Amino acid sequence: MTHDYGIMSIEGKLQELKNLDGLIEDYQGRKEQERNVILTGEINNELEKIDEHFDPILSEIFESVRLLEEEIKTTVLERESSVNGTYQVIYVKGRIIWDSKALDGYAVAHPEIKELRKTGKPSVRIKR
Repeated sequence: MTHDYGIMSIEGKLQELKNLDGLIEDYQGRKEQERNVILTGEINNELEKIDEHFDPILSEIFESVRLLEEEIKTTVLERESSVNGTYQVIYVKGRIIWDSKALDGYAVAHPEIKELRKTGKPSVRIKR
């Protein structure tokens, strides 16, 4: 399923994206409905029993994972260095942020500072 959206306006592309999102939601709903038709009450009861057995165990494991991750992150933050092992834990220094408004004002009196200014690449994020 390939499409060429090249000649469409941005508004047209956004409308098409919304249409595709709706189509996905519709087909996922249909799929779930069809699955529910074949899942008899007896099968659903058995599935619920399986969930009742495994869900509390999994919840405990997830909580252990959360606590352990918290401890690992705290340790790495204290060490200020990454760890390579079974998993890789990457330490990232805090970003240095400058007060742009204050620096722009400073640059009026000291234009040479503008040579030190760099502008990063813009990025785009689609928010639904």
